[in-house]
Amino acid sequence: MNHGFYDLMSVVLSELAKNYQPLAIESFIQTLYGKKITSKFKRLILNLKNAVSNEIYKIFRYNFIEVFRHLEELLFYDFQIMPSEIEIIKKNISELENLHTIKLINNFLEAANDISGFLSPKNLRYLKISDNILSINHLKKFSEKIKSSNIEKLTLKNTSSMKYSNPEHFFTRLIEAIGCSSLKILKVYIKYTQSLLDIIISRLNNFPNLEYLGLSIDNDYKSCENSIKNLISIVKNRINKLCVIKINKYAWDIEKIKEEKDVKVADRKLCPGDLMVLAELCEQKIIENISSVDLSENADIVDENFPENIIRVIKTSGCASVYLKNSNCDVKNKKEIKRLLKETGFSEVRVII
Repeated sequence: MNHGFYDLMSVVLSELAKNYQPLAIESFIQTLYGKKITSKFKRLILNLKNAVSNEIYKIFRYNFIEVFRHLEELLFYDFQIMPSEIEIIKKNISELENLHTIKLINNFLEAANDISGFLSPKNLRYLKISDNILSINHLKKFSEKIKSSNIEKLTLKNTSSMKYSNPEHFFTRLIEAIGCSSLKILKVYIKYTQSLLDIIISRLNNFPNLEYLGLSIDNDYKSCENSIKNLISIVKNRINKLCVIKINKYAWDIEKIKEEKDVKVADRKLCPGDLMVLAELCEQKIIENISSVDLSENADIVDENFPENIIRVIKTSGCASVYLKNSNCDVKNKKEIKRLLKETGFSEVRVII
């Protein structure tokens, strides 16, 4: 018997179980999902660890999702999901009115040419695709579906394609595919190069209602300087509604911080790229006329460009004091900062280490 026959048999048997054995539904659920699971659960996790190994039961589990009428969050872990299985999942989730979140974690989806079925719940607000292998063929129908959806939050993390050796080409197609007017929060976490960073920043006009952008810049910050400058320019020029930017671990709430006279970002796990963001916010006059900046307790903020970026903040913000306690700013850095302050005519500014 082939794979298709098993799928068909599983669908038929599960439909019979749902429609003709209503009193036994809870028993079926416990057999398929675990003894503690009931149809009233609001959060359902499907993964290989809690799955029966038999392929028939895998389809049963997909085709029983619709009995969870109160379901709000659905997670798929560690599956190779085939095209026919996505159709079964789509049928089961499309009428779940309370389902607002779907997360696809560490699945192999490349064999499926259409993943738009995961967007079928009419009240879906959040989709997360993390550590998944996709096909570029997914993107056309997915793009059409996301543009007609009401989704507000999308997370893409370590999403790649095995068939495309050129990551820039795949990433360009991916970012163009997800552009839509409903998105308010977009998080795209990959290993960024300057060119990949420029790809997403140059296409932010495709997200007119975007308020939050999460990225993951964790090295080679100097090469990203122009990209960060362009990103802050988008905020300044109000290309969209973007007002919160996260490039590493800290989310810069720009609308909030620009109203503060004392910028306090102590102990926020800032990286050197965050200091570049702050410098750009000051240089582009989004933040100005402040009294002090507290960067204390940020042990990872110092790199070879640290003194230069501190001076950029001081020169354009008007601050009188900079606090760098427990920030790994050593005596050498402090001397260089003081030298640059004197050279630029800001020697009266206090630098407290």
